[in-house]
Amino acid sequence: AASYSWLNAMGHATTFDITRFDQQVIGTMCLVDHKPRGLSKHEQDILQDLAKVVMEQAELRLANIDSIESQQSINGKLEHSEQHLKGILDTMAEGVTIVDSQGQPTYANGMAQKILDASVNELQDRAYNDQKWKNLHLDGRVLPEEDHPVMVMLNTGLAVYDQEIGIQKPDGEIFYITINAAPLFDNQSVLTGGVCTFMDTTNRRRLMKEKDDFISIASHELKTPITSLQAALQVLDRIKDRPNSPMMPELIAQANKSLNKLNSLVRDLLNVNRITAGQLELRKVSFTIADMINDCCAHIRSAGDYEISLTGDIYLKVNADENRIDQVVVNMVNNAIKYAPESAVIDIHVEKKADMARISVKDKGKGISPEKIPHLFDRYYRADYSGLQFSGLGLGLYISADIVKKHGGEIGVNSELGKGTEFWFTLPL
Repeated sequence: AASYSWLNAMGHATTFDITRFDQQVIGTMCLVDHKPRGLSKHEQDILQDLAKVVMEQAELRLANIDSIESQQSINGKLEHSEQHLKGILDTMAEGVTIVDSQGQPTYANGMAQKILDASVNELQDRAYNDQKWKNLHLDGRVLPEEDHPVMVMLNTGLAVYDQEIGIQKPDGEIFYITINAAPLFDNQSVLTGGVCTFMDTTNRRRLMKEKDDFISIASHELKTPITSLQAALQVLDRIKDRPNSPMMPELIAQANKSLNKLNSLVRDLLNVNRITAGQLELRKVSFTIADMINDCCAHIRSAGDYEISLTGDIYLKVNADENRIDQVVVNMVNNAIKYAPESAVIDIHVEKKADMARISVKDKGKGISPEKIPHLFDRYYRADYSGLQFSGLGLGLYISADIVKKHGGEIGVNSELGKGTEFWFTLPL
């Protein structure tokens, strides 16, 4: 290291540059004495050695500073990456959990907590099949812990896919999830846990069951008028040479009734197909609501079994698809007759409310149970009042709801047990 001498207020000073191995000066070492003096070769060697020690210490400290800054940078990047990953996981439509080697959750994204209705801490506090939930096979049997998809993954070290189970809540409600699970290994190939993804399949299972039930109901409902029509035609064929037979009018009436029933069922099926495909078209015209109601209910009045009481604004007009609105009213009146047969009078009321026309169909039957009301407009739903079985595909109110909504109106139901039911809908004026 180079040395320099000068005189200052403290006395005489000698400085030595402290340089790195690459000759970069990183500091100086200063030796101060109260009077000028020379340095022997031995003293110079000592100072040189001391300067080297100082240099080594300085380099180590600088390297440590660099290491700390580098580690801080790495930690910052890792934290940013983790936050980015967490943000991605929290926006996923599937539940994601990370479990340790014992199957205990160490992480759960937002959707996982929502599906399981529990926070990460609550999940960690739960035991398998504790009082807060019970794991089930799809047939309702209790699922042993070793058969749970996550435990199968942990016990075998192999990924599992599309395994569906049921989970029963304390109130008895069962929801279903489909689970995928993959193992995690450390750099020594030791299993440390796993990543699990799952989704709520309760609605999918409900729709599948409804579709299966619908196919069964549709087969039965279509078979009934076909069988009746076939029987009438067979008898007509046998008496075709006797046109004056007293059975002829009755058989023709029976055949027409069966054909109309069959036509109604096929029309509902076609309408549902159009609704699903978004192809239900409206042909709007201006018409008087009361006139349309009188026309569509004429056959009920002529039968004499029920009285249709029409009240309200009988001159109110709307611009809508008359045939579709006719279908809505007929569905509501048929529901009143079907589910409230003891109600001899069916009240239909027409009124203007702000810029909407409101049409209601009210019976004086037993009413509808509150738990059934939210499902009345669902596809394939049939309200089996008092355990009785009724004909129909369970499509009428579903189709009616879509027709009303396509017109820009609303549809609903008010019911009170023991006091009857009111179905209503609105149409823009």
